[in-house]
Amino acid sequence: MLSDSKIRKLKPSEKCTPSRPDKYSDQQGLQLLVRNTGTKTWISAYRFDSKQTRLTLGTYPIMSLAEARQANTEIKALLADGIDPKNKKRQDKLANIHAQKFNDYALDWLAERKRNVKPRTYQQDYNRMHKDVLPHFEGIALKDVSFEDCRSMADEIETRVNTKGEPPREVTRRTIDLVANVLRRAKRERIIEQNPIDDLKELYPKAKSQHMKHVDINELPALL
Repeated sequence: MLSDSKIRKLKPSEKCTPSRPDKYSDQQGLQLLVRNTGTKTWISAYRFDSKQTRLTLGTYPIMSLAEARQANTEIKALLADGIDPKNKKRQDKLANIHAQKFNDYALDWLAERKRNVKPRTYQQDYNRMHKDVLPHFEGIALKDVSFEDCRSMADEIETRVNTKGEPPREVTRRTIDLVANVLRRAKRERIIEQNPIDDLKELYPKAKSQHMKHVDINELPALL
C-alpha cells in the first residue's frame, strides 16, 4: 500500500523507459505509474465485460493519494452497477462540452491569445470582445452559435454610423474575425463540426477609399 511519504520519494528506476514506466500498486486496482520523465500518474485498473481496462485518473501531486483513492472507489461503485467507467467519463466530458457557453470559451481563447500577441493587439481584441461580442452572445451555448447570431451582432455594430452616415465597416469586419477565430479553435478541438461564419465577412465588404480628385498641372494657376 502506498503512502504520501513513499510517493514523494519515488523516482524512475534504471529499468524505467518511455514505453514501460515503473508501476506501484495501492489497493483495489489503484496504481501509480512513474514515468522516465518523473511524472507520476494515477491509474485505475479494472475488468469490464471480461476485458482488462485501465483508466487514467490524474497526476500526483495535483491529485493527492486520498483523492485518487476516492476516485477509484467511485469507479468500483460504477462497476458494481454494471456501468463501464470509461464510457461514463466520455459521456460526462460530452455533457460538459454541450453545456459550455460561448462567452466562457471566448474568454479562455482571449486569455491564451494574450500570451501570443503584442499588448496593443491584445487590448484591442479585449475591448472589442467586451463591447460587441460578449453582450451579444450572453447565455448562448458554444455548440448553438449560428450564422444568424453572428450576422445580428455585425448588423448591430453597423448601426453605429458616423457623422457622414457611414457604418464602422472596419470595426465590423475585425469583430467578425475575432468571433471566427474563437470558433475555428472550437472546430479544431472538435467541439463544433462547422464554423458557422466562414463566409460572413463577404456580406460586409471593405468601404471604398475616398480619393482626392486629380488636378492637372495646367489647372493649378486657376486654383491659386
